[in-house]
Amino acid sequence: MAFAEVFPALEIKALDGQENPLLHMYANKMQEVQKYISVTNHVYTPSALVVSKKFWDTLTPADKDGVRKAAVEAGLYQRKLLDEGNADVIAKFKADGVTVNTVSPAELARIHDKVKPVVTKYSPIIGDDLVKGFYDEIAKARTGAK
Repeated sequence: MAFAEVFPALEIKALDGQENPLLHMYANKMQEVQKYISVTNHVYTPSALVVSKKFWDTLTPADKDGVRKAAVEAGLYQRKLLDEGNADVIAKFKADGVTVNTVSPAELARIHDKVKPVVTKYSPIIGDDLVKGFYDEIAKARTGAK
């Protein structure tokens, strides 16, 4: 469904719910047609800093280190702004009468178990090594490992 159709579809009850970033939902006034939000933290869409190998190879080792350092700092700052923005709009949603709940770790574990067959089915298509690497990075992030 085109995003422009979501609001009216919620309004006339053709949809029961929708999923989008909190800031995006607030900017599009979803609180006018949606009275419940469940925070699952099920997705994070990062922004990647990408340069060509041709350009990268022109940089000195010191410049490469500077770019890496700046990229990490920018990523941490972007995440801080996102977290602050989410907290701000959650407060605004609540002030507008929206019930906001955070899904419990036990319920998230149950959801993870339910999607395992999907992961198993598509891992060979996506690439088993890529999927394993992805889950390994998630585990490292959760434990704070580098």
